[in-house]
Amino acid sequence: MGEQGETHNSVRDATVHGPVVQGGNVWVLFVSGRGPLLVLATVMALVAAVGTYLVLDRGAAPEPTLTAHYTLGDGAIEGNMVLDRPLGATGIPASVVGCEATWSWMHGQGGVDVGTAHLVVEATGGGDRTVAIHGVRATVVGTPQDPPTGTAAYCPPQGVGSAVALGIDLDSDDRVALIADSMGAVSYAPFFTGKYLYLEDRKPEVVNLSVLAARKSYEFVLTVDGTVDGERRTWTLQDGDRPFRVTGVRPGLTTSLRGQAEGWATVYGRQVGTPVRCNPCSDGNEQIPGTSVAAAPKEQAPPPPLPVARPATPVPPLVVLPKDPESVALAWVIAGNSIDVRRGDTGLASVVPRMKPYMTKAMAVRGEGGADRVDNPVWPPEVTERKGWLVVTSAEAYLPPGGRVPPGERTEDTVRLRVDSEVTYYTDDGWSQVARGQFGGTVTLRRQPDGTYLVDDYGP
Repeated sequence: MGEQGETHNSVRDATVHGPVVQGGNVWVLFVSGRGPLLVLATVMALVAAVGTYLVLDRGAAPEPTLTAHYTLGDGAIEGNMVLDRPLGATGIPASVVGCEATWSWMHGQGGVDVGTAHLVVEATGGGDRTVAIHGVRATVVGTPQDPPTGTAAYCPPQGVGSAVALGIDLDSDDRVALIADSMGAVSYAPFFTGKYLYLEDRKPEVVNLSVLAARKSYEFVLTVDGTVDGERRTWTLQDGDRPFRVTGVRPGLTTSLRGQAEGWATVYGRQVGTPVRCNPCSDGNEQIPGTSVAAAPKEQAPPPPLPVARPATPVPPLVVLPKDPESVALAWVIAGNSIDVRRGDTGLASVVPRMKPYMTKAMAVRGEGGADRVDNPVWPPEVTERKGWLVVTSAEAYLPPGGRVPPGERTEDTVRLRVDSEVTYYTDDGWSQVARGQFGGTVTLRRQPDGTYLVDDYGP
């Protein structure tokens, strides 16, 4: 609808004599010497003018309103984000507590949702008009990019969603709304097939929208198609004055933060955030009608396997935050479990020099951190005979027992952390074996005068 301008009514080139009486919404004029015809015409003109004024004064029917914004919802869906710089729990302000507050803070720092951007779309009708939403689609802005490097953060789901749930797959050529479940899993079935969303006045329709990305990093806007009193309308929604963003999962191993309401654990391994698809989809034990698609995959595709090529360096590239004890403890464990027989490593004792940057001088002098470590394993003969290698495929550092590190700068002189790790043995001919619990124990770190931390002891 176009804009409605003001209408002005006026009487020109006439002289009105006598009293004017206003009675309710009818004006009666007594005009001397003019006769009843002029009186009737004048009354009718003024009644029409007043009627026009009253309609305009009541105002045009309000327009429907549609908005969209990022959210973690009500905690029912998991959240994954990446910040393009190293980050530990010490780098998160102490005032930022909990996953939702952290997501808001990370968005403000330039963070990008990984795998799935969780959005909420709120739509409200306009007065007594009939407003219907016929479709929702995503339009990619610019050229998709490779997923960014940085520190990933992960918050697991904690509840059950309740709003209307839709999904869009940006890796698809047809980026239309699909049926989704309340936990963010997206089907292969279009949502707007023979159905609409009708909007009511002053009663927002809330839609949880999961926008998926597996391979690339995208910027996108949402396009909503609908009708108002049968007239076609299109609304474009974005993140304020810029597009929304979401990135795929970067392959390989990286350091991440795993959060709960009370704090964070620092983990090393495969980055989480792979988009979740379902065919069919269910909420609880109830299958969602219309989500069974014969031509689509029946199960969620597993993530691609980790690279098994022999590493180019004895220790994988690590981003270590010296003032973050969890980061230092993980680097110490990874350096101590990155072994390659072909490079001359004969056992854990041979890797002590690689661990020295993360140990106090006293510990290095004692010669600890290598051959006499806790749970010192016996290498499989396949590794020694075939000159294989070991790769740390996952590790975690956290406050025992099962505690999480609160945000904010660490100032303790002594920090004791529980560290668990898992390694995988490889050989050039394709043999591999996972060894869980390669190192599982307590690591003690001492704070140095410059505020950095170094490992000083370990035990069961």
